[in-house]
Amino acid sequence: MSATNLNFVFCAPQPGKVNPHEPKVPGVMRSRVIQKEQKGPTCCFYAMQILRNEYKIGKFPSEEQRMQRYYEKLLSDHRKQVTRVSDKWMKVNAIADLFKTFFSRPCSKKEVEQIFPQTMHALSPEEQILLSSALQDFYTQEEYSELSAYVKAAKEQESIAINIELLNEFDLSNEWIKNSYERISNHSWEESSSFDKHLHTNNLVTEVSRKAYRLKKSLFHPKKPISHLIEQLHIHGPHLVGGKFGEAYYTTPLFELKNKIEGRPVFGWPPNAARKALTANHAVVVVGAQIEKDKEYIYFIDPNDESKPDDYSTQKIYVMSYKKFQSMICDLNGRSCATPSGVPIFSPVHEERENNYALHM
Repeated sequence: MSATNLNFVFCAPQPGKVNPHEPKVPGVMRSRVIQKEQKGPTCCFYAMQILRNEYKIGKFPSEEQRMQRYYEKLLSDHRKQVTRVSDKWMKVNAIADLFKTFFSRPCSKKEVEQIFPQTMHALSPEEQILLSSALQDFYTQEEYSELSAYVKAAKEQESIAINIELLNEFDLSNEWIKNSYERISNHSWEESSSFDKHLHTNNLVTEVSRKAYRLKKSLFHPKKPISHLIEQLHIHGPHLVGGKFGEAYYTTPLFELKNKIEGRPVFGWPPNAARKALTANHAVVVVGAQIEKDKEYIYFIDPNDESKPDDYSTQKIYVMSYKKFQSMICDLNGRSCATPSGVPIFSPVHEERENNYALHM
């Protein structure tokens, strides 16, 4: 490694993203277009695109780039399916919440049948078709007697189906997927909850995506001092991590710091900011770290944010203490390191080979 600042690193990509309509030519920088915020529960997909940056192939591959472009298109189409399913069930769930408000409690099948005709006039034609279809399935199934519970399970089951469809494209058979789950969990696939099966197939999708995009697992481990993270960022550039990161996890508003970093605005939260107890994790991209006297910080980009090319002021950077970062991180399988005591528990450190906490190019 060349001479570097051992106390500071900042390696954010340029704002925006490479223009997918321009071919990837070695040694030629492509123009950039707006990087839109993530759509639906697809933070990991979007975070991977931030990592890939100039490595993306785009819509016009050369002959030797065709297989890589095939994977790009396959994973992009899967992302669109995930977004479609999420949007669909979000609308149904919003209507289910209205029913719940009307009765001041979750609704049974009979109660839904009573109130449904009264709500039709308030829905768009698209919502009427969507809700009619979902409710018909709700009436005919026997497992769930309450609408909100059915909506949650139905969304998970449809998400599992599209995950398995993608995994089949990577030559992972249904039997292999089932066996891998049972080997890891020691539970029967058939008897397990849709939540657990959805989590497992999501983890498999992340792993096949990582390999298809040629991303590598980092040597970084959150049990190590921040100096190790600074070193890895110097060597490999931005790192994808998951955990309880981002604005959605706070009830206390964030604020903008006085100083920018390379023209980018920096946002953070007060040290004792109130947090929400959310179960879902969120993928972000760590783009910097700093040791300043006795304080240690990390900087990250959130896929929830849009950025515009050539306008560094549109690329929001978030800062948090390294200690808070350590307590909020999860591994690449979504396993949280947080504990009720506040002292995180990490998996063993592998000194000379990859750990399971971060990805880089």
